[in-house]
Amino acid sequence: MIDFFAVFGLEPRPVLDVGVLGDLFANKSKTSHPDRAADGDFATLNEAFNTLRDPASRILHLLALSGQEPPPKAASAGVSTWFGKMATGLQQFDRMFQPLTQETSSLLRAIKIREVQSTLADLEEISEGLTREKAGLLQAMGEIDARWPSDRPADRDSLAQIACDLRFLEKWLAQISERRLRLASVAP
Repeated sequence: MIDFFAVFGLEPRPVLDVGVLGDLFANKSKTSHPDRAADGDFATLNEAFNTLRDPASRILHLLALSGQEPPPKAASAGVSTWFGKMATGLQQFDRMFQPLTQETSSLLRAIKIREVQSTLADLEEISEGLTREKAGLLQAMGEIDARWPSDRPADRDSLAQIACDLRFLEKWLAQISERRLRLASVAP
């Protein structure tokens, strides 16, 4: 397994400065890009950058480097409370958006856009809650990072749970963003 932290000369830990990572990537890509160096391994550099810039991927890579990958986790109780809200909100948006895309009357289209915007406002409230939940997970990750590496065994399960929860939250935030873009593509 390639140590993606070592690719950039970074200490393996849960939290890193993504700005510094971006600078390191830009500098290293100058010398390893296929257009500039035939022997540079740009694919590995790209994979390392994409893994380390995403907190959940970074955690899972960090845990895998230790040789003891954690077992798959289910969402925590706090994150699980969002499942029903997300499903209801997305279904309601989709149910209202479908007729809007087929409406030919300008007046009826405007009415339907307002209805869908109301549903999107509900999704925006959910998005704010998911964003707060994500901020809490990132804060917990920072607290573990402050102790790193002294409590690795005790923190392993906590980090694995944070990675799992972040995956759910990121997926849901992306789904809400996608609905936002869909509405923007049809609304004047």
